[in-house]
Amino acid sequence: MRYRFGCAVAVMIVILPLMACVKRPPTLACTISPQQITQDEKATAHANVTIPKRTKITSYDWSSSGGKIAGSGDTATFDATGVAPGKYKVTIKVTDNHKHIVPCESEVTVNKKYLPPTVSCQVSSASIMVGESATVRATGNSPDGSPLTYSWAINGQAQAASGSTLTFGSEGRQPGRYSIGVTVNTGHFIASCASNVTVTERPIPPPAIQCLTPTVDIESGGTAPLSVRATAERATLTVTWNATAGMVTGAGSAATFNGGGLSAGAYTVTATVENGRGSRASCTMTVNVSQKIDVPGFAAGQWKANNVAKAILDNVSVQMKNDPRLHASVAGYVDGSQREARVKGLALKRAQTVQEYLVGKGVDASRLTATDGGTSKVGDSKTEAGRKENRRAEIHLSVH
Repeated sequence: MRYRFGCAVAVMIVILPLMACVKRPPTLACTISPQQITQDEKATAHANVTIPKRTKITSYDWSSSGGKIAGSGDTATFDATGVAPGKYKVTIKVTDNHKHIVPCESEVTVNKKYLPPTVSCQVSSASIMVGESATVRATGNSPDGSPLTYSWAINGQAQAASGSTLTFGSEGRQPGRYSIGVTVNTGHFIASCASNVTVTERPIPPPAIQCLTPTVDIESGGTAPLSVRATAERATLTVTWNATAGMVTGAGSAATFNGGGLSAGAYTVTATVENGRGSRASCTMTVNVSQKIDVPGFAAGQWKANNVAKAILDNVSVQMKNDPRLHASVAGYVDGSQREARVKGLALKRAQTVQEYLVGKGVDASRLTATDGGTSKVGDSKTEAGRKENRRAEIHLSVH
């Protein structure tokens, strides 16, 4: 028993000096601040070292699983520039003069860096009329790739549209200037732009008028109905009539032309519509007036014109030369007596006498025709006075 106890004491005496010779490694704790940063930001890593007696730290070795780590001693900087979002480990290894290597890890979270969006507005037309529409287009961009949501407003009043375009309708709106704005939102930042659209009243178009009786033929002293179709949008129309000669009466879309006292010729009738807003439109109609002129003064059985007939024909020649549109159709007549019946072609000869006289006064022969009118019925062929009336020619002047 004594021997065993003595041996145990001896072993302990030997071990205690050996334990005193063994050097303990340093203890290490590490931190990083802040623990969450965004891309392109930095964090500070720090190592807290507890060093045993007679021990010195010979090196600090910093490393990271991503990004950049730079530092010396117990402090380093973690730089997240250019790294993807995620978690990264920052490691520090401390080495002492006894070749002890002590590691420590800390973790930093790199969050995505969100950037403000941009947006620009374009409008298809900055000025529209009531009833028209304009399209406003927003071109948004998110530099960090975040999804964009669009919110629209017209003069500050929110709209239901949620896409990148808005159709601005002016139907039912008052004329004026409207501000059409849009806001783009990434959930982190917003941006906005606006376009202005001016709404103007639709101009009142000028009235329109169409002559429904463009050309009318009447005898001198006769009448002719005239009509037009007139329209005026958003206005009360008024139609007025006037003629270069003769008389035209009527109101609205219908009128009557009276050729009383007119010589043969073409006369212009103008119908004008006004809308009460300073606008008007007109159309014209032509009234061709024909005229019958009696040429008496032929002796029984003769076709020579006397002075009475020549005076009438002188006036006709002047009238025809003043109006080159006039043509004369001359018909010669006999009185129905046996005496005149014995003269072959007497009625035609009287018409030709008139024709030749007018040609001699300067009227182009192409404007004249001569025909046999036969027996006149103007006077009573049983009396001398009636037969005198029937010995005549008749000129029918008309516009060609």
